[in-house]
Amino acid sequence: MFYSSLATIMIWLILKIIGIIQTPVWLEYGVPVTSLVIAVFSLFHELIKDLTSIKIDVAELKINVTHLDKDMGVVKRDMTIVKNELQIA
Repeated sequence: MFYSSLATIMIWLILKIIGIIQTPVWLEYGVPVTSLVIAVFSLFHELIKDLTSIKIDVAELKINVTHLDKDMGVVKRDMTIVKNELQIA
């Protein structure tokens, strides 16, 4: 969507420079402004989608770190038992 709106602006600009498009003043900038608005909104939409994805990934990472903390507690406890059995300082 973003690239198609930029392509529309480029095609309009080329046709305008060549002289094929001859529009009244009030319509002269309607196509590029509309394409630019579509480009901005589609870019904004993609950013929101990416931020949502990052938010989900951070939540999963938080859960995984919690599990790692629990597992490290078990490993520390087991290491303490092994040290005590081997009488290592």
